[in-house]
Amino acid sequence: MAVGEASGQGGEEVPGRKLGWLYVAVSVLIVIVAIVAVTGWIANRRRKLRATFDKLPLGVQKSEVIRELGKPWKVAKCGETFGGGSPPGCAEEVIYSAPFGPRVPQYWSFQFDGEGKLVSKWQDLSP
Repeated sequence: MAVGEASGQGGEEVPGRKLGWLYVAVSVLIVIVAIVAVTGWIANRRRKLRATFDKLPLGVQKSEVIRELGKPWKVAKCGETFGGGSPPGCAEEVIYSAPFGPRVPQYWSFQFDGEGKLVSKWQDLSP
């Protein structure tokens, strides 16, 4: 055996180097897949919030909103979270935030009367 062969020189590949590149390639692939998955989830969540906001009519029950959109970002008395006025008879406000809120300040608010019926809704899509 020549000296070059024992040290991994002489044109032969060292098995550890092949595995090192494989680990790097797999790691990069995992990061890319994670970025694509998170981006897809964000886009889908925003689309779902906008579409549901547009389709739900006044008078729908609070349970229907929560069934459609899941757990809200915040539930509070009307006008308590962002201030301002609230419609007559409004007892409770259910607020959904865009992904990464409040860093990305986009909100969809559903306001309900004492019987749990939707009396008003608004959205704040700040840049």
